[in-house]
Amino acid sequence: MRDWSRGDEAALSRLMPLVYDELRSRARHYIARERPGISLQPTALVNEVYLKLIDAAEVPWQDPRISSPSRRK
Repeated sequence: MRDWSRGDEAALSRLMPLVYDELRSRARHYIARERPGISLQPTALVNEVYLKLIDAAEVPWQDPRISSPSRRK
């Protein structure tokens, strides 16, 4: 994510398959714990998450290990 935020266009191509696989795995586990007969599929759930994430496209991503100036006190 840092490389992508610094302008490395290829970083997004490397990142997205990893994110997608992780989201599908989590969705599969989440759905497995739901009531029987749920019609939502992992891919559909991941697509819903993606739609929410693209709304956050303007968020300036920062490495969580680096504290922001407002947190330093």
